[in-house]
Amino acid sequence: MFPEADLDGLNERAGHRGASSAVFYPLVGKGERFPFADPEARSFWVGEPEDEADRFRAVLEGVAFLERLCFVHLESLGASVSGPVSSTGGGAKSRLWSQLRSDVLGVPIVVPRSSEGSVGMAILARAGDGSVAETASRMSQKEWEFEPGAADERLAENFGRLMSAFVERGYIPEDLAERARMGS
Repeated sequence: MFPEADLDGLNERAGHRGASSAVFYPLVGKGERFPFADPEARSFWVGEPEDEADRFRAVLEGVAFLERLCFVHLESLGASVSGPVSSTGGGAKSRLWSQLRSDVLGVPIVVPRSSEGSVGMAILARAGDGSVAETASRMSQKEWEFEPGAADERLAENFGRLMSAFVERGYIPEDLAERARMGS
């Protein structure tokens, strides 16, 4: 969504502004498979971003919100979703993105010194049926760790706005939205 942008500059400006004035459901194409299944789902905005930094912030928030909904859904199915969460790939280079994810998920986010996606895949392959966390600790060194910050009412409101939009569109049932809202 920002192919020619100065991402470092956008990260800095978005970090200073706080929660976005708009909410974004970040879907690249048509159709969603998880955390809900709807072949007709499309990305959408609730509200309009004020500027490019606000738009960028809304995209980061939208991805973090969707990740939170995935965790809530997995937990409702009996999976353990306790942290910390190891973060790899290009997005892990953004301190704003990592802190935002920690705040939204309510768990620590750990960025290893080597955070390329291939390293994460090697850790998963090496872990096999064992503990991914223990394998990651043995195979990589920590670069940064982000702890959840104080509750941000505007961020929680934005998450609630997205959950309401999902319910209105029939993407998720109200009980799942309510479980997700309770943790924010």
